[in-house]
Amino acid sequence: MLIQFEMTVEETIQQTMPMRCFGRNSEGKNALPNPVSFDLVIIRRVEDPQSIYISAENCPYITGSDKQRCKASYPSGVDKIGLGIICPCTISVPGGVEYLLSQMNKSG
Repeated sequence: MLIQFEMTVEETIQQTMPMRCFGRNSEGKNALPNPVSFDLVIIRRVEDPQSIYISAENCPYITGSDKQRCKASYPSGVDKIGLGIICPCTISVPGGVEYLLSQMNKSG
């Protein structure tokens, strides 16, 4: 039996730019005394222009399976699994926006 796999190449548009950030605490204020440098990467799939992914690459404080949480305000930089502050520089659209809205609805 011969099994054939069809692979498609997904065309994307990507933009990278250098950024600096002070992290974020639970009040939305700076968490670090000095900013950290990282690359902000914006990716959009050509086939689905409404799907946009923005990530903070090379940031030592980015964490989580979705890479959308900031651990700069955690004591000793230890990750709090399942908890945390949303990174102000990374999000996926529409998925990340839906998550953010659900968190806002939980808090009142």
